[in-house]
Amino acid sequence: TIELEENVNADVQSLVDQTTDEKFASLIYSEQGTSYLLLNATGTTEARLEEKDGNLHIHITETDDSSPDVIEDVVYKFELEKKYDMIHLYLNGQEIAFEVWYG
Repeated sequence: TIELEENVNADVQSLVDQTTDEKFASLIYSEQGTSYLLLNATGTTEARLEEKDGNLHIHITETDDSSPDVIEDVVYKFELEKKYDMIHLYLNGQEIAFEVWYG
C-alpha cells in the first residue's frame, strides 16, 4: 500500500527542501524497507501501486484545485518487500520521468 506521509524524517525533508518550485517527481528507493515518492503538485493527488510482470507501476491521479499556480510538496510512503525489474510512474495515465535516489 502507498499512503500520504505528513511528517517525514529529517533526511527525506532535506531532499524535499532541495526541490524547485516546478512540477517534478522523485523516488527515494529502498529495495527492502520504506520508500518515498516526492511530488510537486498543483492539485489534490491520490496514489496506488500495481505489480505486473516483475515491474512496479505507481499511478498518481492529480485533480486540479482552484489555485493551479500554487505548487505543493507531496510525499507518499510505501514498503517494498522485493526488488523490481523496473519502476514506472504515471500521472493521470501518462508515464512520466522521475529521479531516483537510493536509500
